[in-house]
Amino acid sequence: MKILMIDDDPNVVETVSLGLQMRWPEAELVSTHLGEKGIEMVKSEAPDIVILDLGLPDIGGLKVLEQVRSFSNVPVIILTVRGEESEIAKALESGADDYIVKPFRQVELMARMRALMRRQSSA
Repeated sequence: MKILMIDDDPNVVETVSLGLQMRWPEAELVSTHLGEKGIEMVKSEAPDIVILDLGLPDIGGLKVLEQVRSFSNVPVIILTVRGEESEIAKALESGADDYIVKPFRQVELMARMRALMRRQSSA
């Protein structure tokens, strides 16, 4: 399983990486802190799932999501500090498959990833 993480906080990337190593040692995590690079990596890396932050330094996460949705149905989990109902609704309506607000619980993130992967593989 390959996971692409698009997040500009190295501590969050490290936390997710450690969780993945414990839960799915065979998983490969690739990451970038830039939205534009993340879009390219969805194409070049063909990840099984994407974890996307909304606050990126170059372009907004919703723009990344919209561009990814123009060519891919890869499952996308938004992982962000933005917890307003309007932000959550906007992301889900723009094509996100799930939405988790930081700070997040590691076990919950892994369970949500597993659920999305299960749905994707049975489709």
